Amino acid sequence: SDVCSSDLQLPLVAQPWSPTGDVRVESAVELVGDLATLPTAVHLAVFDDVHRQLHDTLDDASGQ
Repeated sequence: SDVCSSDLQLPLVAQPWSPTGDVRVESAVELVGDLATLPTAVHLAVFDDVHRQLHDTLDDASGQ
């Protein structure tokens, strides 16, 4: 029988990360960690916010 991707139940596994020492990066990573407690409908907004925060942090680090 055909197996649809929605039929697959994969376990969620949190991957440990090492602190970066940058408060802005740590804040962005914490937002991703909160996704499990948020409705799926807001996940895209969270990822957009995290991307913006990390992008701004990289811009600041490179002097732009």
